[in-house]
Amino acid sequence: AFADQIDEVVVYPRGLTAAQVLSLYNTYNSTVCSCGGTLPTGAILSYNMDTNLNNAGSLGASATTNGNLRNSAASLSVYNTLSSGYVNLAGSSTAVIGIGSAGVTLTTSFTMAVWVRNIAANTNARVLFRSTNTNSQITLYTQASSNNVGLYTGTAFVQYGTYSLASIASDEMWHHFVVVGTGSSQKLYVDGALVGTAASKSTGNFYTIGNGDAAQERFCTDVDEFLLYDVALDDWQVASLFNSYGKASCAALPATTTTTTTTTSTTTTSTTTTTTTSTTTTSTTT
Repeated sequence: AFADQIDEVVVYPRGLTAAQVLSLYNTYNSTVCSCGGTLPTGAILSYNMDTNLNNAGSLGASATTNGNLRNSAASLSVYNTLSSGYVNLAGSSTAVIGIGSAGVTLTTSFTMAVWVRNIAANTNARVLFRSTNTNSQITLYTQASSNNVGLYTGTAFVQYGTYSLASIASDEMWHHFVVVGTGSSQKLYVDGALVGTAASKSTGNFYTIGNGDAAQERFCTDVDEFLLYDVALDDWQVASLFNSYGKASCAALPATTTTTTTTTSTTTTSTTTTTTTSTTTTSTTT
């Protein structure tokens, strides 16, 4: 036997997405998923973007790590679902969130996480995380006229598996992007689920969020809740981070209806007639 006890068997006549599987898991015990991946204590950088961009992480607030709005057209706006504020970059095609005056140096293993909304049109390249112009590495971006997501090594585009923004590029919803770098590769997670791995890893400087520096390569209109860890989060930890914002069930499961049918069987012996009625429950997916 596989196990002594079995409960809650559900069969769907279609394949669920990774996010739907996570939602199904959470419907039975959401606290398990939240506790299944314990997050490290203290991010290196933490920009909640509620009232300002200052770093609240373990490095403390300082001129070298404070977040700042560059090219001045960006503005703080109020959004009360994820948090009390977010950064809106729509005021300028070159508006960007900067990390201090010179950025930070990436550690051997790292995790970057951020919420984004209203992904920009793909007329130009779209940059979410990148280094300084002199370093030329981009941790997450799409090339011009493309929805394929990858990194830039300084000389070449390397895609995160086969992942494309096509399915979410125009839905105007908040999405959680997480990049995990370790060893010689980087993983990309979107809304708590692993969507692709790139066979390369960013090194050196990390400088901007949401756009290139002084470039017209905005990734999206709205940015919120940025975190940088100096360790590589695992799958469970990324899912827990996603769930910590109250988005555990954002992927809707297929609707199900339950119908009841009754089957009657009669058994006769030479001395006794016994009638047995059994009830069968059938789950039908629509």
